[in-house]
Amino acid sequence: MIQQILFEELFKDAFDTYKAFDGLIAVESGRELHKAKMPATIWQIINHLIAWHTHQIKVLKDPTHTVEADELETWIDEEQANSQKELDKTVVLLYDLLDQVKKQAKKLNPGEEQFTSKVKLLQEISTHLAYHVGEVVLIRRMTGNYPLPHQMKEFLNGHHYVNA
Repeated sequence: MIQQILFEELFKDAFDTYKAFDGLIAVESGRELHKAKMPATIWQIINHLIAWHTHQIKVLKDPTHTVEADELETWIDEEQANSQKELDKTVVLLYDLLDQVKKQAKKLNPGEEQFTSKVKLLQEISTHLAYHVGEVVLIRRMTGNYPLPHQMKEFLNGHHYVNA
C-alpha cells in the first residue's frame, strides 16, 4: 500500500496540461498558425498526442505489444478542426486518454515482471506530453491566448485569464 501511494504521488502531476487546451477555439488551433510559419498547428499536435498516447496505453496495458508506433503516421495533414464541436470532442478524448495513463500509473506494482519497462514508458509519456504542451503554450502565448508566467498562478487556480 505504501508503495502504491508512492507511485501515485510520483506521477501525480506528470501528466498535467496546465490548461493548455482549455478554452481553445477552432480558428486559434489551425490554419492561421501555418501562415505564421509554425511547424504544426495546435489541432495537429492534439491529434498527434491522441495517436501517440493510444499506442502507449496499449503498451502499458500489454507490455508484450511489440508493434512500434510510426512517428510520421501520428501526424495529420488537416490543419484545423472543421468545427468547434469537433475540436471540443477531440480535446475531451485527449483528456480521457491522459486519465487512462494516470490509471495505469496508479496500478504500478514493483513486484510485477514488467515494472521497470512500465516506469520507463510512463516517464517517456510524461516527457513527450510536456514537450508538446510546451509547444501549445508557446503558440498560444504568441497569439495572446494564454497567460504569461507572472499570470500563471491565478490562471491555474481558476481565475479567468484576460489578455491585457
